[in-house]
Amino acid sequence: GVSVVLRLRALYCTVEVAVLAVVMLSKSVNPLELKLAEKLTILNDRAVGVLTRTSNIKKICSEPRNRPSFLSDKQLEPAVKTIVRRFPVIEVRGPGMQAVHGLKAEIVQGLRGYYYTFQDVLELKEHIMDLFNTISSAQMFFDLAVNFDLTRMYLDLMVNYVSLMILLSRIEDRKAVLGLYNHAYEMHNSTGDSTFPRLGHMVVEYENPLKKLGDDFGPHAKQIGQALMSLLPIYMRRSLTAEQMKQAGTDFFSLSRMPQQMLTPFESQTMQCEYLSLDAMTKWIIFGFMVVPNQLGAWQGSVELWRHAMNDGFVMTLFRDEVVQVHHAYELIFKGSKREKDMKDIASQAIVNCGAVHKGRRRYLRQSMVELYLLLSDQPGLLGPKALMLFMALSMARDEVAWLIRHSGVEAQPKSRGKVNPLDYRDKGLPELLYYTQELRALVRKYAQVMQRYFVQYLSKFDVTSLRNSVQKISVCPDDESLLLTYFIETMQNLSVKQVDARTEFDLRGFRLDWCRFQAYTTTAKASLNLREYQEVACLMNTAVFHSKLVDHLEDLLYETSDLSILCFYPKAIDEAFNSCLESSTEARFSVAFPLIACQFMDCTHPLCPEERLAQGDRCLSAVNHFLDTMAKLAKGVISRIFDEYVKLNSQLWPVRAADIMLEARRSRREKQQGRLLPTQRKPGEESIRKTREDMTELDGHMSVLIEICSALNHVPLLNAWDHKFVPREYLSAHLEDLLSRRVMSLVGNYQQLGEISRPSEVLTGIKGYMSVLKLVENYVNIDIVKAFHSVLLQQTQPLDANGQATLTNVFSQCYVDMLLREVTVSGNICFSPWRKSFVSRHALAFKAEEFTDIAELKALAELLGPYGVGHLSYRMLQQISSQMQEIKRLVLANKEALHTLRSSIDKPDVSADLIRRLKQPEDVISRLTTIGCILSFRQLLMDALHSVLQKRIPFLLGTIEDFKEHCPNGRDTMVVDEMATAAGIECDVDPVLCRALSQHCSHPQEDAVTWSLMLVLVGVTLSTLAYDPQCTYRYMLEAHENNAHCIASAVNSLAGALFTLCHLTHVQIADKLKEFLAIASSSVLKLGMETGDKEKDPKCREAVYILLDLIVQDSPFLTDDLLERCFPYALLRGAYSVVYKVRLNGTTWWTCLLLVVYHISSFKRQPVLPPILFYHPVASFGNAISRRASNSRWGMPYPRHMSSTFASIYTKTWVLSKGWFTISVLPQYGVVQCGHTIDRTDPIVVVRL
Repeated sequence: GVSVVLRLRALYCTVEVAVLAVVMLSKSVNPLELKLAEKLTILNDRAVGVLTRTSNIKKICSEPRNRPSFLSDKQLEPAVKTIVRRFPVIEVRGPGMQAVHGLKAEIVQGLRGYYYTFQDVLELKEHIMDLFNTISSAQMFFDLAVNFDLTRMYLDLMVNYVSLMILLSRIEDRKAVLGLYNHAYEMHNSTGDSTFPRLGHMVVEYENPLKKLGDDFGPHAKQIGQALMSLLPIYMRRSLTAEQMKQAGTDFFSLSRMPQQMLTPFESQTMQCEYLSLDAMTKWIIFGFMVVPNQLGAWQGSVELWRHAMNDGFVMTLFRDEVVQVHHAYELIFKGSKREKDMKDIASQAIVNCGAVHKGRRRYLRQSMVELYLLLSDQPGLLGPKALMLFMALSMARDEVAWLIRHSGVEAQPKSRGKVNPLDYRDKGLPELLYYTQELRALVRKYAQVMQRYFVQYLSKFDVTSLRNSVQKISVCPDDESLLLTYFIETMQNLSVKQVDARTEFDLRGFRLDWCRFQAYTTTAKASLNLREYQEVACLMNTAVFHSKLVDHLEDLLYETSDLSILCFYPKAIDEAFNSCLESSTEARFSVAFPLIACQFMDCTHPLCPEERLAQGDRCLSAVNHFLDTMAKLAKGVISRIFDEYVKLNSQLWPVRAADIMLEARRSRREKQQGRLLPTQRKPGEESIRKTREDMTELDGHMSVLIEICSALNHVPLLNAWDHKFVPREYLSAHLEDLLSRRVMSLVGNYQQLGEISRPSEVLTGIKGYMSVLKLVENYVNIDIVKAFHSVLLQQTQPLDANGQATLTNVFSQCYVDMLLREVTVSGNICFSPWRKSFVSRHALAFKAEEFTDIAELKALAELLGPYGVGHLSYRMLQQISSQMQEIKRLVLANKEALHTLRSSIDKPDVSADLIRRLKQPEDVISRLTTIGCILSFRQLLMDALHSVLQKRIPFLLGTIEDFKEHCPNGRDTMVVDEMATAAGIECDVDPVLCRALSQHCSHPQEDAVTWSLMLVLVGVTLSTLAYDPQCTYRYMLEAHENNAHCIASAVNSLAGALFTLCHLTHVQIADKLKEFLAIASSSVLKLGMETGDKEKDPKCREAVYILLDLIVQDSPFLTDDLLERCFPYALLRGAYSVVYKVRLNGTTWWTCLLLVVYHISSFKRQPVLPPILFYHPVASFGNAISRRASNSRWGMPYPRHMSSTFASIYTKTWVLSKGWFTISVLPQYGVVQCGHTIDRTDPIVVVRL
């Protein structure tokens, strides 16, 4: 049967090798002609490339979405089943095979790459076996301590061959791909592929790869056993436990244990063996005895070596993430033999103990690498003499990381064996080990020139002298070998430090390759010079090769000893380690090791498999991006929690919390008097008083995590991954901007859904608190936090941010526009007060306008929105004005004929009265003008606040704008200059922004000039109708009309200036238009005094209309008081002001004032500061009462023209009122308290002098 055939095949291979050996010995083949060194080098590289392609095919075929569509096609399913069942014999007329005919071209094209890969496997297999036969026939000896390079390449080739064949047997669709391609190829070309029979035979032979591999390597068992046994002393010395390593004499990684030898070069007789991968040696031993099991026991110490390797773990890497359950594989090999029971005992022991051994080794390595890094970074000169120790530590750390990763999540087979401790496979210290591995790599790169200078001198001085002395001891040396030895000496002699100083690029690859050739020439059975007899020369040359790598091959040496690109094939394990690292506050600083390792993921690609380079590059970039983004998100989350803590602490200092402290103090005194002691409330600031350093608050914990994660993000300025550059700090900066943007919007409230919004001052205070927290980040990471502030806050000045989300400008614009349109103009619950410079709620409303429109709030709003945001808010308000003007224009055009007649008949009372009665909807014009006036009044308040803010922030630039506006000559550029000035909050006679908003209503200047003139006529004749509106009452406390009629003054003047400017009228012509309006309005208002005494027709608000007319003149840049006196008697104005301010004090107010005076007299010597609660109503009533009494002139004070000047004097100078036996002075320089909140820091003081 098949077993007989395989045995005959193995026997044939053995005979073939023997015959070839006899032929070579008889013909005395020159070893130079065999080119063994070159073949081993090339075939090893080729084997890795083919392994990469084979692994890629297995991965593609195992994923349904990437699998070739032909293998899943329902139409081809019968043909595929037939091919797999009959493989490698394929019947053209088999069931379902006709379906292949229609798709033959597509199948050949789609499966060609897979088929060629299997062809490469076949060719590589044949070349490797030919080379093994040649080596066996030449009877070469292998000793890792002597011919290191030759032995390492020989064992690597053996392992690569074994891995390739096992991996090939794991491709489930190999038969389907090969058979389907060959059948389609035969249909397309009328003949099958010539290599298919051999391919099919190879696939069938390696159905059971372990047995076939044993047959393949049977003839080469002696050479393999000899090479493996040369590992015995090295492997036993390298695979010590942590406790054994710490013993004196074996603690290779401690520089401080023997400080007197710190400057002594760290040397060994087997230099290159010391940093050789322990994982690679374990794989050589396990796979070597797996293919030549008969060598176990044939060599002294072979069983001990094999047992030691088998105890290392229960999983061995085949290639990348493909692993082999080694104990299970050996059980299949030893099944039915004497070693089967022994194998089970070894497996149970290894599963139980290997985890703890490697855990202790990793703990020891972490401590040693920390010490190495600290000493070498402080004294980089030690990198020269201690280079071998450094690379040994890197190699062992890489092996331990790879062991842990491949064993995590893998269960031993079968499961019934020893109990595994899962804690041994979860190492929280793994990030620290990875971190210091990367730090040492970076240290080597940073001081590469230091190492290069050291080893150039070492090679040219010590190494060449030692080698020359050893070479002179060789008695017989053939010409070829003599030439090579002479070349080695000359090459080392020619090296000098001057080349290092001149930045010369060294290339010693030929030196190392010639040494490999020399090993091949001197290790055959018939070699004239046997290297085994001159081991001193071999030792010196191996040392020189290692030193040469440190001169020109440093990057490749780092790759050989510390490459961790294999981790990209274990994403789940890496993510778990990364997340575990971030969860620990003490390990978070090591998280930067993960993106550093992810940058190495492209190192695992191979030139022979370019098709996976794109996918691997994407995996590399996504991993780096994921790690950095997660780290930045963690920092953002910590800062967010710090935000909350700071807000909580700041809230304890709010004025409203003072009442709680006062009540608590009063309650404590009362309880103390009663003899009861209650726990006192903790005062603000006490959390900063610590009794011991161990008292850690929640905020301290957050700050600790923040410092750690910021240290990780600030560790490297730039990461290079697959021609892409990553800046870790930019990730943090982007997340901080996003966090600040979200937090800023959370301060505002949900106005769109709930109608709730915070005051601008509260939002500004919150933002400043957030900014103070973010400034702390600059202490720990090198980012420009001011740039983040500018980016976020500048976006808040726009309607939408970069993500299309609403901003402060959007929300506040909507809020204030809604307030002005709905509350002010529609419901009439809010009144604009020029005296208080804010809007005031007339009734008890949930929305208090004075809390959003006073000077402090509007300054805060201007600081939040900036000129851009204020401009947008103005634009939103001017849009409403434009819509109102559209309706006013419609009403004017509807009354055009009547207004034309009325304009010329204003001096005819009967005619004008009749025309006024014929006007359509005149009250609608007044209502809309009131709305426009309210909007313009608020806009002016906002512009004043903006000007005040800019005066504080950019005084010099603002002064330049003001000077430029003042000295700009009149001309076509005047509007541009005015627009710049308006953007800075500077008031202009003609508002350019309003002109731009109303430009659509002045498309025909001549016609529109007439229309807007008629509008002024309409406003003038309807102004008197306000006297009959009971809501038009003038409130002296607010200096405003209850229905906001006083805002008409602002509307008339602003609209007139803007509209007539758009109609190309000059300043003088605009003044003429307003003079005409003043004459018409005065005539209309004067008629109110001619009304009869009928109570129903009596204009109750006549005085309020008189005051409105005066306000129009006072607010206009085109009208003066002289013009008003020509049209309207001043006596009427004075009488009107006297009437509206004529209110007597009641007894309660006087008694309140008297009590206040008595209080001050009783405590004058102690200079008290009045509490605001006592000071609130009495002062307001007292000041208002004094003003009202003064208006009656009963106290001998002169009566001012406007009572507003009386109130203004209270705030600008010391205002004194004397009566009888006492004098009362209000000192405004210390501030005033009114309307429930303090304008200045210090409470006002009323001083009473007897």
